[in-house]
Amino acid sequence: MGAISNATVTIVNNDNNIEFESVSGSVSEGSGSITMWVKRLGDANAAASVKYATANGTAKARSDYTARSGTLNWAAGDATAKSIVVPIINNATRENSETFKVNLSLPVGATLGVSKTAIVTIVDND
Repeated sequence: MGAISNATVTIVNNDNNIEFESVSGSVSEGSGSITMWVKRLGDANAAASVKYATANGTAKARSDYTARSGTLNWAAGDATAKSIVVPIINNATRENSETFKVNLSLPVGATLGVSKTAIVTIVDND
């Protein structure tokens, strides 16, 4: 059979995930806006980007919040969190708390992490 030989294997973690820092947020209707933070985890040696977009829930764009979409970009070596600011509309209608989503999609140079959707609750101030 021959001599026993050993080998050492090193596994290098090169995961590069993009996801929300928090999967939920809450904002008073009179606050003006909410900021959702998106983080980059793991290997940041190459550039990366991800698209984002708001989506109606019980809260509706144009009456409860202003729809937003765009792209977040990270340069090679950049691992700082990026922000998405969504304006909140202060109306005079008495209503229950309402929610909308912010979704991440179509990553380039990275993969989506577990937290790819955040739910925002707008708390009525009337």
